[in-house]
Amino acid sequence: MTTLHKPVRILVAAATSLGLSGAVQAQSLTSALEAAYQNSGLLEQNQALLRVADEDVMRAGAALLPVVSWTASVGQSYRDASPGGYSESASSTVGLRASMTLYDFGAGQLGIDQASEAVQSTRQQLIGVEQSVLLQAIEAFMQYRQASELVRLRENNLKVIDRELQAANDRFEVGEITRTDVAMAESSKAQSLSALAQARGDLTRAREAYINAVGKAPQSPSAPSALPDLPDSAAIAKAVAGRGHPDILAAQSQVKQAELGLAQAELALMPTVSLTGSVSLGDTFNSTNYSNSASIGLEASMPIYQGGALDSSIRAATNRVDSAKAALRFTTLKVDMQVGAAYARLAVARANVQAIDQQIDAAQIAFDGVREEATLGARTTLDVLNAEQNLLDAKANRVVAGNEVIVAVYSVLSALGQLTAQNLGLNVDLFDPEAYAAEVKQTQSSMRGMQLDKVLGKIGK
Repeated sequence: MTTLHKPVRILVAAATSLGLSGAVQAQSLTSALEAAYQNSGLLEQNQALLRVADEDVMRAGAALLPVVSWTASVGQSYRDASPGGYSESASSTVGLRASMTLYDFGAGQLGIDQASEAVQSTRQQLIGVEQSVLLQAIEAFMQYRQASELVRLRENNLKVIDRELQAANDRFEVGEITRTDVAMAESSKAQSLSALAQARGDLTRAREAYINAVGKAPQSPSAPSALPDLPDSAAIAKAVAGRGHPDILAAQSQVKQAELGLAQAELALMPTVSLTGSVSLGDTFNSTNYSNSASIGLEASMPIYQGGALDSSIRAATNRVDSAKAALRFTTLKVDMQVGAAYARLAVARANVQAIDQQIDAAQIAFDGVREEATLGARTTLDVLNAEQNLLDAKANRVVAGNEVIVAVYSVLSALGQLTAQNLGLNVDLFDPEAYAAEVKQTQSSMRGMQLDKVLGKIGK
């Protein structure tokens, strides 16, 4: 990992100077990302899905624990027969039954392992969602900042054209130029007004996109004072992403899930041995008759014929393994391509900034010279307006290019799988995937509800 290249440092400083210097309170990118993390309904949804996966592990483990149930019944019977005549009696029965799997050739443990892998996959998918939320917030932040800067440039341009139009009218009054020159200045002002209206419309749309991504209205966005460090080359970055990108880790867990599912399907052909026990108490009211019973025993079961369902399950599980492995290969190639594309985007953006800086310097010199020559009568009003437009276009392109570098840097970080609240050092309450899972593992049935409610309370549920 290295620090930022010199052009990027220059870019950040220049972007800051182009910011809304007149704003009373500037909003940093960091604060916007913190708000996006805290306000994201998508993150909250996927955090709930992770808690569901944690509960699946508990249910899978419960299959290996004793199952105890009770029954109770009360009945009234009537009898009318000869001899003996009519009679009636009331009775009640209370029973308790328990069963526990003693041996299933490891099928139950495979179920637990499969559910645990599902938790790992869901955790990685949650990181992927977090990256998407933060990258969307970055893009919305920079887009709003860009739209704000373009509005400012258009407003300044309109002021310059107003001065040029006034100068054209003054020169027309003294006969230095013709009415045609004045008309060209008026046309240029109308065009500037149209461009300003378009820029303000873009700003309104960018504001709505910002609210959607961040969860609150924007203030005066300022350029980040520093950008994240990145690997020196795309090759190094691809190696980093291949080891730790959440999409790849999730796909790897899904392969393990499929393999465990196949092993479990094959064990469905094996017998299961269980320990069973029961106690029953019965009493007939208004009589001395009663019955009490107790039993304990071993029970073994094994499927013999299910119409080919078990063989079909094995074939389906085998195909799921093949599908998961293919998905892993595709995901690995996709991440590799995304890293390469992100680095190419960043390289183009940096080169574009340097070229536009040179263009601005040349356009400024040209504009100053043409305007001076026009006062001496060596240039026409059209020449001045064209030079002004060239300078404006260069400055507008500089704003766009500067923001593109910043977004490109964070896009590289996202392609690496490292665009997370923890890696960015955001001041937020980070979601702890272990907290709920630990409570699920430790709680017993009598205390489970109270303890899990406490955990949910800590995360705002």
